[in-house]
Amino acid sequence: MANEPKYFLEEFAEKVLTDLGIDNLNDTERSEYLPGIVHNLEIRLGAALLPFVPTNASQEFQELTDSDPTPQEWADFWKKHVPDYEAKVAQALEEFKQESREIFTK
Repeated sequence: MANEPKYFLEEFAEKVLTDLGIDNLNDTERSEYLPGIVHNLEIRLGAALLPFVPTNASQEFQELTDSDPTPQEWADFWKKHVPDYEAKVAQALEEFKQESREIFTK
């Protein structure tokens, strides 16, 4: 598994930490905090994308949520059903980055 590419939200979370100047976490801290940040990003993306999913995809959405989907399966679902998926993801991630910056600069 060491050769698997990093999950894009994990990479994004690490970049946000670096941009905020808090990237000097040791391995224990990183393994403690990073999954929570990624989980919050997943929830945020779901909330941003779900309103654009057509009602005729609700059964497929329910089946996906009832399974143990991989990040790729979620991405495939969103890409299939959300118009302008890439732009909506970019916007949601940028908003997260800005809010993080505001929180950490207070």
